[in-house]
Amino acid sequence: MTYTVNAWLERDQPLLQVSDRRTGSIVIEWSAEQLRALFASGEISLADLQGSDARLQETVRELFLLSYRAA
Repeated sequence: MTYTVNAWLERDQPLLQVSDRRTGSIVIEWSAEQLRALFASGEISLADLQGSDARLQETVRELFLLSYRAA
């Protein structure tokens, strides 16, 4: 299964969504507050979201793990 990452980080209220590439359904969504905490703690970085497709898929895996930890 592959995913698409949509990140609107330059907005006043940044948003990051991960969706299933085949169905388009959103599987993870991080709000501004959650994203700021992730970036501040160093758990993800802007470089993580700008890499190759393989690197981005690794970042998605990390986001899945982080989302379960936060739940």
